[in-house]
Amino acid sequence: MNVIGSESNPIPTQAPQLKSSRPGSFLGFSLQSTRMCLHLCDAPKDAFVALEVFDDTDVHHADGSVLLEQSKSGLVTNPISNFSVDLWKTFANWIDVIEAGLVDLSKTRFRLYVLQDKDGEFANSLHFAHTKVLVDRVVQEIRDAYAAEKPEQCKPYIERFLDYDETKRADLVMAFELETGNDDLIGRISNFFALTVPDDRLEDACNVAIGWVKNNSDALIAARQYPALSRNAFKDYMSTFVSRSALNLLKTYTVPAPSEDEIEECRPLALTLLRQLDLIDKAGDGFEAVSDFLQSKTNKVRWGEKGLVCDQDFEAFRKTLFDKWELLNKKTNMAYPTASEQDKGQMLKMECMLISEPLDGTEPPRFFVRGTYQEFANVKKVGWHPRYLNLLED
Repeated sequence: MNVIGSESNPIPTQAPQLKSSRPGSFLGFSLQSTRMCLHLCDAPKDAFVALEVFDDTDVHHADGSVLLEQSKSGLVTNPISNFSVDLWKTFANWIDVIEAGLVDLSKTRFRLYVLQDKDGEFANSLHFAHTKVLVDRVVQEIRDAYAAEKPEQCKPYIERFLDYDETKRADLVMAFELETGNDDLIGRISNFFALTVPDDRLEDACNVAIGWVKNNSDALIAARQYPALSRNAFKDYMSTFVSRSALNLLKTYTVPAPSEDEIEECRPLALTLLRQLDLIDKAGDGFEAVSDFLQSKTNKVRWGEKGLVCDQDFEAFRKTLFDKWELLNKKTNMAYPTASEQDKGQMLKMECMLISEPLDGTEPPRFFVRGTYQEFANVKKVGWHPRYLNLLED
């Protein structure tokens, strides 16, 4: 599948070393991947959506227009408070991109997206400054407030903005937009598929779409290529998924999740996987983990009895999941050498739970990937904590 594109790909061929920041937590990765998926849903034909090229997410249109989007979770701090480092570092990095000649200012929009519902006087004023007169007025207000308060933490970034060429700064601000509190990203992706996917398959469609984005962008990054995904490739993949949904007999013959009583009764059969969760401080996930574990094992037997999947297909599926765990385990340890062992384990587990892997060419229900990993964890074939084998022996 051609994900990046060919000669028509608008993404530059040499890496600009201008990206402002790397995600400091798994939440950052999750937010960016989900936003990237939403942009692919909204993007027109022949567009490309890139991750971590000029900004957190870039949308490149066939006509040369570009959207640069910086994403902030806003869970701990307010990234758009008046003298927030995040706010002014975002503008400073956009200025760097412009000055490097990597985007055409007349064809570029600059968006700051904040997941949580946050407020900031300067950010809001800049958002609504749609004329040069309004821009000049807001800039003067910011300049006066900065001179009066003299905040040190944002000094190099806000001064980069205040000292920038007046005409270019006005164009940048007029192309700036702020989006906050619009946190139902999955709901918006679901709405995109709602016209063509049955209600009982919408969750699967969203998981498949986000999984495709994450898997392909991760693969491109690992290959040291630009993680720029084609809207056309995304549409083709999801169209195939939708057309096969009606033929997905796995779902038709899926045994429902076990009851609470059944889960409690079977907990003694899942003590090792529960201990694995406890090692990474995720014991609270135990109920769902046991549910996935039991439902996965039950449906493997059910689908085999119905002749829907043969043993060799199950084994190929399991081998692929194990191989992906090995790669993600190495990636997590290499990418986060200073993270605590519990944090590494949580990141590894979450990445594995997001994997979308076909079973004999058909997307299985989401619990089956999760349950297979829980089965692996229960027999110590995989683990989440870097030292899980030693700790489980204690």
